[in-house]
Parts: sequence; C-alpha cells; structure tokens
Amino acid sequence: MSSDKSTKDVLLNHDSDLVLLSACAEPDPLMRCLGGELRIFMMRWLALVDRVRKLAKQGDYDAAYTLLKSGDDVYTALNSGAMKYRWFVEGEFSKTVQRVRRLRKGHRHVGRAFRRLGSPVARHPKVG
Repeated sequence: MSSDKSTKDVLLNHDSDLVLLSACAEPDPLMRCLGGELRIFMMRWLALVDRVRKLAKQGDYDAAYTLLKSGDDVYTALNSGAMKYRWFVEGEFSKTVQRVRRLRKGHRHVGRAFRRLGSPVARHPKVG
C-alpha cells in the first residue's frame, strides 16, 4: 500500500484496531476488559493516593505532586477502559468490520488468517 493513503483506507490501522476487534464485538468480552481495567485502577490508585496523602500531610507537596503525576498506569487503565466502552457504544466494531470488508479485495489472506485462527471476529454475524 502506498504511503499517501489516508488511514481510513488502511485495512487495519494499528494495534488499536486489533484491540477493538477482540474486545468490542460483544458485551461479554467488553465487560471482561472493563473489569480488568477497573481492577488495575483500584489496585494502583488506592496505594498511590495513600502515599500522596502521607507526603502532603508531611508538607512535602512537591513530592506528593510528582508522585501523583507518576501514576501513568492508573490513568492508562481508566483511559483504555473508557475508549473500549466508547467504541462499543458508538458501534466502532461494525464500522471497522465494514471498512475491512470494503478494503479486503486484494487482501484475501486477512480473511483466511482470521478463519484459521478460529477468530470470534470471523464468526461474528456482523462480519458475514
């Protein structure tokens, strides 16, 4: 594929399309993903907040601020869960499948690869 193609003309854009296809086809996988993201948040956030509060009570506000900013995994988990939920609610799975169906002419190996792997995406009624 030439480099001047827009991303909407790419069969699968990047890892996020694979996440979308695996997590957002049906409610059950989505709920499992959201449960995992919430678990990461709860495990990390409570420990982070406890340490930040201790530093703040000691008057070490710079250290508390720095520590709070270092909680990237907490924010990543929340953002990842929100993104997956938004994809599901907005029907992004169907849009991605339709894009792949439209562009797969000349890319037959993609459909064969999904079937060989026994992918739920290949068996999904919206894929057809």
